[in-house]
Order: sequence, then C-alpha cells, then structure tokens
Amino acid sequence: MNGWLLLDKPQGWTSTHVGTWVKKNCGVKKVGHVGTLDPMATGVLILALNEATKLIPYLNEGAACAEGQAEGGTSENSPPFFPPPRQKTYEFDVCFGKTTDTLDSEGAITEESRAPLPSKKQLLEACEPMVGPQEQIPPLYSALKKGGRRACDLARQGVPVTLAPRRIWIHSLKLVDFPENAETARFCATVSPGTYVRALARDLAFRVGTLGFVTHLRRLQDGNVTARAIISLEKLENLAHNLKWLEVLVPMEALLGDIPDVFVSERERKDLLLGRPVAAGGVQDSSAVKIFFHKQLIAMGAVRGGVCFPKRVLCF
Repeated sequence: MNGWLLLDKPQGWTSTHVGTWVKKNCGVKKVGHVGTLDPMATGVLILALNEATKLIPYLNEGAACAEGQAEGGTSENSPPFFPPPRQKTYEFDVCFGKTTDTLDSEGAITEESRAPLPSKKQLLEACEPMVGPQEQIPPLYSALKKGGRRACDLARQGVPVTLAPRRIWIHSLKLVDFPENAETARFCATVSPGTYVRALARDLAFRVGTLGFVTHLRRLQDGNVTARAIISLEKLENLAHNLKWLEVLVPMEALLGDIPDVFVSERERKDLLLGRPVAAGGVQDSSAVKIFFHKQLIAMGAVRGGVCFPKRVLCF
C-alpha cells in the first residue's frame, strides 16, 4: 500500500484531517500530504501513503526552498530567483471593499474601505504587473513558524507577528468573471509553491485602491495532477467499504516527473540497501534520480561523477 491518492479535499476539512480519515478508513499506517490547503479550500490534494511519504520532498522541492525564506526574507544581495518547475493553479473569488483577520471568509471583518468598488478595467490592468517574480508577505494566519511557533497560533493569542516577504512567482493571473455592479470577482492564477492566494487577493485589492478577502478557493492543478484526476472522499469511502480502494492508488514513480532513472543489478540493490554507492550506468550528474531494480522503484538518490549515491531507500 505504497503510493499516492489524488483527492478532492472537501470544504471545511484541514489537510491533516483528510490524512487522518484515510488512515482510519483505508487502514494505512502513515499518510502525508503534498502542499497544505486552507480549511475553506477544495480541490487537488495529493496524499502520500506509507513509503511514498519519503518522496514528498522530491515533489515539493520548490516549496521547500521557499519555506527556507520564511523568516530570513530577501535582500539586494540575494541570488537571482528562478521559478521552480512545479506549478499550482487556483480558482478564487475576491470580495472587495473589506477585509478580515484571516484574509478569507472564515475570519472576522476587521476593516472596511470607503473607496468605490473597482471597475473591470481596473482589475484587468492590476493583474498584468503582478505576473512574474514577486516578494509576498504571508498572511498572519498561516502555518509558517516564527521563533519555533506557528504564526497563526501567535496571532490567535494576540501576540504581534511580523513575517518577512517570501520569494514567489506568479505565472499567470486572469480575471475570469466580474458581474456588473458586483463586489465579488473570480480569478484564476498559476503560481509557484509557497504562494498564498489569500495574500495574492490582498495585494490585488491594494493595487486597485481598496481592501479584499477570499470567499472561494479551489485548487485546479498541482504539478501534473489536475482536477480531472481526483476523486471525492465519498467515492474513496465506497471503494474502501468494498475493499477496492487500491484500484485508485497511483504508483510511487508516477508523480516524479522527468527525474532521471538509474537501473541496478541484484548485487547493486543489496549495496544500496546498506547505503553504499553504486555505478550510475551512464546517467549524468543529477541532484535527484529514481533508482529501479527491475521495474520497482527502490530508492531515490543523486549522481556525481558517474557514481549513484542513495539518499532515501524505500522499505518493502
């Protein structure tokens, strides 16, 4: 039972709650999730089961790099920032003219703007300059840690919190729908890992001279997983009840993209299990490779100078 489950996270559930539900209903010992969705959000949620949890960093490499900037911020001396290959696409609604403490509809309204509601033209003009590299200040209500504690926990306790900007990349930002005289508009954005849509909505509203918060949020795509590939918890529950849920379990190697493959012999497999390097079989230097014995993924590693070094060995 090692692999990925591609789920449609229901509204009102935390990502951790979904993982706990899968443990209980599918009899899985270990579950991790790739990228956290806010409780109010729905859509693509990738769960790693058992040994697949060791592979999460290889899917989340871009997000992990961004997490490293959470407290340190950026400076003029920072190296050039290039967008990580992994992208995420969201559909979201923004209510203009007011804001909440959480920057979404689950929070309490903290401020209202006297400025007129933005026009469609203003919103279209505001979207264009936001595409590309940005420095985004995360929401105070987030899981980012400050001094070893989650920012959201500090915020709930009334402790002043200042979060440093994080480097993100907005690949596209489009106005999808904005009915005449409405206060809510729908957008679609493709962004780098580590981007907060709630903060994106806040910054977009600021550009048109007002306030704003998210009232609807759905993840349409995460990497190469689209909403067309996900299943509901109701369907998974039915499959689990009939002992058929393994039919929707995605193989571990399926989501690892174009990471190079290294194939090893029986003797090399035994060496890898002991943590010993083996020949790379002609594979060029790479910080990440998939290591196969026959057709089974047995480890992740790195190649340097024609030698393959095991990094994460999978246990079966």
